[in-house]
Amino acid sequence: MSDKYEIYGEDFAKIYHLNFSQSSRAIAKALLNIIKRYELEAVHIVDLGCGEGTAAKMLIEAGYEVSGCDISPHMLAIAHEQVPDAQLILASSFEYKMPQCDIIVGIGGALSHNPNRWNQLEHLTQLEYFFERAHRALSPGGLLIFDLPTMNTLPSHDRLRAGQHYENWSYMQDVTIDLEHCEAQRHITVATRIDDGALFRLSREKHRLTLFETWQITDKLHPVGFVTTESSRIEEYKMLTGHQLFWARKPIEENYT
Repeated sequence: MSDKYEIYGEDFAKIYHLNFSQSSRAIAKALLNIIKRYELEAVHIVDLGCGEGTAAKMLIEAGYEVSGCDISPHMLAIAHEQVPDAQLILASSFEYKMPQCDIIVGIGGALSHNPNRWNQLEHLTQLEYFFERAHRALSPGGLLIFDLPTMNTLPSHDRLRAGQHYENWSYMQDVTIDLEHCEAQRHITVATRIDDGALFRLSREKHRLTLFETWQITDKLHPVGFVTTESSRIEEYKMLTGHQLFWARKPIEENYT
């Protein structure tokens, strides 16, 4: 058994790729519809928290350029196998140097994961810097689409549990919510059968996510120059429990007076 906590370790990355990538496909499908709706051309998409590359693969197959990053080397290794043509690197969303692009997407916790253990104010400051960089990177009319766990959308109870059990693997998630410290922790346990035998390998992860109020995020987006709206879904894909979706568009013509 390994007690090392990491984000999307080897076992969880493989299980996610084989069993949970339907959410990435739904997000990619939604992005393709958005591209058509906004009549964007020659689109370059930045995929923050690209995971195992399922969304990037669909977008590249549709003819679009994709760059991005992920903080899990195991997820990124699968992504490089799936989409060798995508420019995907090992980095956090806050470290990543964004190229000039038309859409930036970070859904599934790309901006809320907190391995550095920032307090909420420190995390908000990092988000402010990120929004400034995103605004500079986006073309006029470009879109920044991301989600964050927000306290006004969290369930009333302070603990959530979920799990799935199959012949060769099991997955358990226990989420605790600490409103006083504006933090949620996901404790994940994965059991994977070893070499088709009777033994299972256990691995554990702990994901720290900072919690925000919706107004705290919009108050950082508006001064940068974004026009924003909030939602609970992107097309047919509904956000994770307690997560708020933010749409931020860079105006086609900006007023600098």
